[in-house]
Parts: sequence; C-alpha cells; structure tokens
Amino acid sequence: MSNFLHVQSVFVTIMKKDISLKSFISDVLEQYPELEEVLMNSSPKFKKLRNPILRNTFARVTTIYQASLVSGIPAKHLLKKLRKAAGLDPSTEEFEQYPQTSQYLTDIPEWMEAVTKWTDLDVRPYLKKGIAPLDMILDEVNSLKPAEAIRIINDFLPVPVLDILSDRGCLVWAELEYGLFYSYVCVKI
Repeated sequence: MSNFLHVQSVFVTIMKKDISLKSFISDVLEQYPELEEVLMNSSPKFKKLRNPILRNTFARVTTIYQASLVSGIPAKHLLKKLRKAAGLDPSTEEFEQYPQTSQYLTDIPEWMEAVTKWTDLDVRPYLKKGIAPLDMILDEVNSLKPAEAIRIINDFLPVPVLDILSDRGCLVWAELEYGLFYSYVCVKI
C-alpha cells in the first residue's frame, strides 16, 4: 500500500464520528446513511423513521440508548450492531451505567394516588398518518392543572418524549397492558 493510500485510509477512519449510546439517531444516520437499513431490519418500530416528519422530529431527540428501550433491543446489542455496520470497533462502550429497562416502567408511584383526573391522548392514529404528536403532547401538558394528568397511549414506550417531560419537571410513569403502553404525565400534585 502506498503511503498516500495509507494516510488517506487513516484520515477517513479518524474523520468518522463515533457512535455511542448517547448519539442521536439523526446524527448517526447523517454520518452513516447506510445504517438506516440496519435499524429498519432490527425492529419494526424503526420503520417509522422512513416517514420524513417523524424522522425530523423523533430522530433528533432520540439517542441510541432511548431507541433500544423503545424497540426492546438490549442497548449493548443495538450499539454493537450499528458500530460494526459502520466499520467501527463494536466493543468500546461501557454498558453498566445504562439500565436495560426503562425507569418509567415501575410499580405505581405514590403520586398517582393524588391524580384526580386524567385525559387520554391516543397518539397511534397521528403516528400512522405521519404526524409527530410532540407539540400536541406538550400543549396538553401545559394545560394541566394540579392533580391532573394526561395518559399517552401508544404501541411503544415513547422514552424520548417521557425524558423531555421528566427533564421539564413533570412526574412521569408508564405501564404496559395488553400490548399498549400507557404513559401518565402530571405537572404538579
């Protein structure tokens, strides 16, 4: 191999962005467009990323770790698969700091006993039409009074949305019943 080709190969390898559990799906797909098919073949949940509206919203706020929770694929396996397909070393991430189940799927929290009213928001029809429901969810949350909650109904756990709401100080809890996820969001008790 000539020195030029070796230097060029090293330069291209250095220029590749790393993929970690903290990487956003949109950044990964921008850097490695070939990974779209890897994601699509990993879980039917990722097929929603083919919709440009959902890709422009959810992919920008969803990390690889959150995507693993949404899809049910262990974070370690999803990351290794993506890193390998991108030509990166598949074994460079420490996984111990990342729980394999969502923090939202727990026993019913005490604050739920104080909720006096909740409003259902079934986001499945919107997602089916390619409409990102994030603004709708935020509007509903902003209209909540103390001790009121919204119950987001979906066929997958919307971890990125729940993380956004939790980071804004909302109380969040979710349960899985009959194949549907019910995510409860309350502003104050």
